[in-house]
Amino acid sequence: LCYCAKLMDHSCLLCYVTVVNGRVNMNMGEVIATTHAEESYMCKADLGGGGEVHYSYRYTSLGDYVIESAAVSISKANLNQGDSVTDSTRMYAWKLNKHVENFAAGMIFGAKLGGRGSDPANVFPQSEIVQKRYHTFEDRIHHCIHVSDDSVSALLRVDVTYQTVTDTRPHGLKYTVTFQGNSKCRSTLLSFDN
Repeated sequence: LCYCAKLMDHSCLLCYVTVVNGRVNMNMGEVIATTHAEESYMCKADLGGGGEVHYSYRYTSLGDYVIESAAVSISKANLNQGDSVTDSTRMYAWKLNKHVENFAAGMIFGAKLGGRGSDPANVFPQSEIVQKRYHTFEDRIHHCIHVSDDSVSALLRVDVTYQTVTDTRPHGLKYTVTFQGNSKCRSTLLSFDN
């Protein structure tokens, strides 16, 4: 079974084998694409309910792709239009986790904001504590857009840092939300250690 999300022509192609002959392939997560080591690149993926998510990734010297940043504009059309993490994307996040404790397969943009858990570009290893705090943050964004008029949107940006250039589990996450349109909601910046 191979799961793919595009990575060429500014879209994301992350292909990995999840199960081979009934056994988990521990080499999953390998990207099937021509790449240039140590380079960053931009790609985009569809957001549930319409629109695009823009990602910036870096290819590490150990052969992994790691998220550096992501940005999206979320409107009422995107609310509750995403999907959950799948077994395949959970295994992909597990591979990137490298056996660090306190693991959850986190979504950069949650399903309630149109994020797709079935897309490996949107999934990363996250601490369970950060995941709970981020769910609360997303609930506030969701509520603000839901109760505002149709012109309101939220620009959401996530910046990711790592302790070393070979790490594949993020060390720090910074979430910035800016509301546009006729909104009474305040822009917010939150930082978490992962």
